[in-house]
Amino acid sequence: MTTKIISVTNEKGGVAKTTTTLNLAAALTHLEKKVLVVDLDQQANLTYYLGHEPQKTKYGISDLIYFVSSDYAVNFDEFISTNDENIDYIPSSKMLSSITAVMSGVKNNQTILRNIFKNEYFSKYDFILFDCRPSLDLLVANALVSSDGFVIPTKTDKFSLDAIYSVLDTLKNIKPLNPDIEVYGILITCFEKQTNLAKEVLSLLSEQFGDKLFKTIIPKRNEAVVSALNQKSLVSAKSSELGKCYIELAKEILLKCDK
Repeated sequence: MTTKIISVTNEKGGVAKTTTTLNLAAALTHLEKKVLVVDLDQQANLTYYLGHEPQKTKYGISDLIYFVSSDYAVNFDEFISTNDENIDYIPSSKMLSSITAVMSGVKNNQTILRNIFKNEYFSKYDFILFDCRPSLDLLVANALVSSDGFVIPTKTDKFSLDAIYSVLDTLKNIKPLNPDIEVYGILITCFEKQTNLAKEVLSLLSEQFGDKLFKTIIPKRNEAVVSALNQKSLVSAKSSELGKCYIELAKEILLKCDK
């Protein structure tokens, strides 16, 4: 299988994008896939979740984008860290907040990330996962232009539902540069099955999106918060219900990628 690049994206915050990215990476690693995770959010929550120690890595994703945009030679090894669950990653920092200003001055600026991650160096990975910031700006557009497919995590509330349509609308601008990009699926997160609203939204999503809705549903559990605080994936805890859900999600994605 060639390297698959997947963006985890939604312009709305608080829908478990980072939790999904980290635990999908951990699940794919558990299933013996080699994974690289890229933190594309200046809040750097994923970087923290991965247990990053800044003093051990010289550079992050903002540096990589800047160097490539400025035509500097780069050694990719200098940008990659590995956590104690054997997940490779490129960290983020607050510096990423200003990176679109750098990118906007570059010719063909929507393909910067694609030019980086289609480099032969990254062919050693089975999957590259982008944790996108809650926006549909130039950086996120770059992620989508680079991706084979994307995952949209969403809660079952009206505002999260509206945000799904915004992401799908963005595809109209992305398709000319990446005609083969696929919607791998919409992922229900933080699901509270006892509430009528959650049931109604789930029914609506099933009706409108059919097989684009993942069969796996991530329930709302406090263990997700604890996992982030402890900087350990849910997948690493054998008794974790959510960890098992993310392994099932990874299996669904593997099936989609094998088609």
